[in-house]
Amino acid sequence: MGFFKQQSKQILEKKFFVFGFSIIELLVVISIIVVISLVTVPSLRKSKELKTLEQTAEEISLLYSGAETRALAVYQTESGAFPGYGVHMDKRSRSVVLFPDLDGDGELSSGEDTDSASIIYELPALVRIKDIRDKEHSRSCRRLDIVYIRPLPTITVSGPCGSGKGKAEGGEFEIQLETESGRFSKSVFVLTTGILPGSGW
Repeated sequence: MGFFKQQSKQILEKKFFVFGFSIIELLVVISIIVVISLVTVPSLRKSKELKTLEQTAEEISLLYSGAETRALAVYQTESGAFPGYGVHMDKRSRSVVLFPDLDGDGELSSGEDTDSASIIYELPALVRIKDIRDKEHSRSCRRLDIVYIRPLPTITVSGPCGSGKGKAEGGEFEIQLETESGRFSKSVFVLTTGILPGSGW
């Protein structure tokens, strides 16, 4: 009887060691999982930043197109006026505003951003306005208002790049966006003739 007990005990011990995991095998599997995680998590974060940046540039382009379309369609505001429509941008702000130019001054004035025809786009937390560049004169602008009035847009530029208002025959502005981390940037180009050329990295 003792012989059978001893044999069955040896068989059970062998099966346990044959079918079980050693501590070394577990450590190897855990280290492989850690390495895979270290590789994939940063690429997911990078992908999210790039996607958010791309979407922001697209939204800003759509605001300029929307302002031009509303101006050309002579879109009526709640006050009954048929104003020009513009886009206001300020480097210090996290908002980009499509607004009806109710007072005809060529820039965003008090109350115009609260009109029902206004659209306020808040920049996502991952993206900021790095700079607004007057490409023609190679200078930086703190603020940019482009107002579209038939047949040509009127442009108002204020800030360090100067101040002026009038019919614009040409000119190009670059809105430089970047992620908060500073790793990625994208530009939206706006021509004062109302044309939006392709954006670049």
